[in-house]
Amino acid sequence: MASRGDVTTKVGFRVGNTSKPVLVVPSVEDLSECCYINPVFGNVDYLTEPDDFKEDYTSYFNYYDQNAITAVVLEIQKCESGAFIDKHTITDNTYGEFVALGDEVHDELNYTYIRNLNWSKILDDFGAGIYRIKTIETDIFTDVNNAYSLTYDLKAFTADRANGTVRFKIENTGVLGDANNAQKKFTFPDNWVDQFRVEGTYGQDFSELIKESTIFNDGFKEYIKTEREDKGKFHSERISEAPRTYFKNELMMANLVMVTNYGRNLANTHIDTPLHSSGEFSPVYTNQSALAGFEVEFTDAYANQEKLHC
Repeated sequence: MASRGDVTTKVGFRVGNTSKPVLVVPSVEDLSECCYINPVFGNVDYLTEPDDFKEDYTSYFNYYDQNAITAVVLEIQKCESGAFIDKHTITDNTYGEFVALGDEVHDELNYTYIRNLNWSKILDDFGAGIYRIKTIETDIFTDVNNAYSLTYDLKAFTADRANGTVRFKIENTGVLGDANNAQKKFTFPDNWVDQFRVEGTYGQDFSELIKESTIFNDGFKEYIKTEREDKGKFHSERISEAPRTYFKNELMMANLVMVTNYGRNLANTHIDTPLHSSGEFSPVYTNQSALAGFEVEFTDAYANQEKLHC
């Protein structure tokens, strides 16, 4: 799965991490070029006026060799004065569905995770700011290592702030190759869901027609069936390697994604439109920059635009 350059690893004991790689934030002032921070929004009225359109939820998991890692702690961290500070130790379902190390096991690997992290509640309790999830991992030698989720820029939802962003809801099951190790694979946790919001646009809707026909002896072609396949394109703003890796590894290979585009004067409106990725992933790189944009084609998940000519 994805690179975690600041994680000290003991060869043969640490099995793997979630494919959301670490993003090191040196200081708030340095963020513009070294890193891309994924936006997330909270609804300040989530208790009295819940609104899915305004509320983001993300998820994070790690998995470990049962014979190597003895304890894992998950911390919610917030960046304050250029350094990440522990704000909350996750021990229950206060901020999302928490599974402690070993409560879920796949292929003799112990899992721990927080699913559907409630950014509205985090906003209410700790305020706007830059956040991430940190793992504190103790191995059989009592050495401690750390890993991190993607980094998130949390703000209260407004139409102006959400303008020009796209939110993907993601469903994943089954087995996926480890982006860090070509010889390893991992199983997604049961009923795994996640969300990924990024600056960009989704739309430019278009369709392709697929026709079946029969040709008579005199050469006349008669169509038997016509099927329309609806498609769209996602165009990202320039983002850094960590979210790009997540996008191509988990989002593009997902069982299902549902897209919502946020913006003014959109040519096409999408609210939780179910999709499958169908295009290549080819970021456009520039010299002396860690950021790159890309365009990916998606196909509607439901192929029900079919006409029988009878």
